[in-house]
Amino acid sequence: MNSSTLALSIGLNCPQAGLVTGVKVNVLNTGWITSDWRQVVDSGKTDPVKLPVLVGHISHPDGSVYGDAGLGNSSRERTFPRFPLSMAQLDVPEGFTLLEQAPRHPRTVLMAHLHYDHTSGLIDLDPRTEVWTTNTEWRSASVLVAAEDGPWLFIGDIAWVDEHLTGAERPQHVSWVVDGRPKQLKTAPKWARLYREVCPGLKIVASHAPRWAGEQP
Repeated sequence: MNSSTLALSIGLNCPQAGLVTGVKVNVLNTGWITSDWRQVVDSGKTDPVKLPVLVGHISHPDGSVYGDAGLGNSSRERTFPRFPLSMAQLDVPEGFTLLEQAPRHPRTVLMAHLHYDHTSGLIDLDPRTEVWTTNTEWRSASVLVAAEDGPWLFIGDIAWVDEHLTGAERPQHVSWVVDGRPKQLKTAPKWARLYREVCPGLKIVASHAPRWAGEQP
């Protein structure tokens, strides 16, 4: 264990499975963005890929909380986002939006950040829905949840896919287009890797990792 890992472990108590009752977590897929691996990670892959747009569902005794809102009706109907992002290859099948999957209008949505593919689903929701984000949302906030089956970490676009957590970097031209602070996000996955090392049972959900949608990359 290196010094940075040790420093993190001293201040981090990993929630253990079974110690937290009544809180359950699962991952919802709100649709897909079709792209190519060359636009996702600079790792030599060149195949087309369908990236899921994932939402975290936290089932709590006091009510359900969602991490991000994903793609919504407006993306299905091509009214949001506006040009040129509306030219993106988006696929939002019937029954996939947050509103269509939630048993009722969500009471609370925790936003990792405000990219269109995380906010489109908000437009469908009741205006009384509480929407939480940070004053510096461009730094890609994260949500750490202690659940019955152990800890979950939803990391927004700090890492789009699992490959970012194994050392692959985001292509520079893509980073400059979509990242508010590309130099920070170039190194941001380091702390997520440390969390994974310190907490072996931690389930890290990157926003667009195909395996969380039941697909293999």
